[in-house]
Amino acid sequence: MRKFWFLSVLLLAVFVFGACKSADGVSENPQNTGEAEDTPAIVTDDEPTVVNPSQVLEEVVPVAAGGVTAGQCYVNEYPIFPYPQPSADDWSIGPEDAAVTIITYSDFSCPYCALMDFELAQIYAANPDDTRLIYRHFLLGYYELSQTVAMTAEYVGEELGNEAFFEFADRIFDEQETWKELTLDEIKEYLLTLLEEEYGLVPEDYEAILANEEVLQKITDQQVGAQMFVRGTPYVLINGIPLEYMPVTSFQEAWQWAKDFPSKQYNECPEFEIDRDKEYFATVETTKGFFTMQLLPDSAPTTVNSFIFLASRGFYNDVIFHRVIPGFVAQTGDFTGMGIFGPGYTYDNEIDAGLKYSARGVVGMANAGANTNGSQWFITYAPQPVLDGEYTIFALVTEGMDVVEALQSIDPQNPDQASVEPDRILSISITEK
Repeated sequence: MRKFWFLSVLLLAVFVFGACKSADGVSENPQNTGEAEDTPAIVTDDEPTVVNPSQVLEEVVPVAAGGVTAGQCYVNEYPIFPYPQPSADDWSIGPEDAAVTIITYSDFSCPYCALMDFELAQIYAANPDDTRLIYRHFLLGYYELSQTVAMTAEYVGEELGNEAFFEFADRIFDEQETWKELTLDEIKEYLLTLLEEEYGLVPEDYEAILANEEVLQKITDQQVGAQMFVRGTPYVLINGIPLEYMPVTSFQEAWQWAKDFPSKQYNECPEFEIDRDKEYFATVETTKGFFTMQLLPDSAPTTVNSFIFLASRGFYNDVIFHRVIPGFVAQTGDFTGMGIFGPGYTYDNEIDAGLKYSARGVVGMANAGANTNGSQWFITYAPQPVLDGEYTIFALVTEGMDVVEALQSIDPQNPDQASVEPDRILSISITEK
């Protein structure tokens, strides 16, 4: 039995997009991933507009146009990350309706894949009724023996079924140190012996099995289907979410997080309940103190309605400010703190021509492109005209801008800040006039 490696080492390797890198230059995923923030990552050199926070409204909105048509809301389709859905062509064990489905893109020669296989086997053994495992090939190209082993595994599965495929895969990963330095002829002899002694399989034409064009095409299709997002192996999706996008420190945590994730999402858009003629204020309690925002229901009706809906249900409670860049913006609203996820629905931009990012204290919605607003929002630290017309303005800070400016600086793209403790929203209370 393989000795246990420290989990933190594997997680570190996986979280940097796969421990065993692809040799064929697989590009980074160009698709939007959930509600990943897409605000331009720039910091203005202009001097911030110096105003009393209570004067922000008058400076920014001398005459708000209002009357903006309410943006359309859409429930997210799942999975929120684009990847080929499970199919009859996949090798799979566990219930098809399992609470947690784990898809692994792997290469039998990759050493970190061997470690991942061990961990996933442990999770499956502990939760067989709630877990489904799916194995897909992603051959890296620089391991000479990978294709031969993969074709043999396919043969075992075709002859004996899904359980046998996974049993064979576990055995191959367990003995990886034994066979990985063999020559091509030696690996064939090793595999033929394993087939006969452990599985009772004696192929009449092993070379034909290794050259089976239909199986080779299947492996190629799996590889091509993954090239939009897989950059190395092992690459693991848990309920459609890449492992590196989960705020966890262990595989058991990841399993539980994925199982609980639907409870953090809404499967329908909020009913429209606000009165566009009323005034709404949000008092935000943070770890640095309180600040107040005046919401703008006639300028951003769907946005304000959604914000009040989420805030009233505690969605923002204990959520961190995951991106705080002095001179630019402070951003929050992802309950995972990863800057990727939203509430389970998105809605269109609502652009009021009378509103501009012309001062500090302007509150806008972050998105992953036009009309993909959800729960993430930001507050400007200075004028940001580059944002005008691109990001919905739905509120203005009227009190406590000094609290916003005191938030812990943090840049999620700076690895040196990984240990920085961000500030949090403790609660948000809504009042109306």
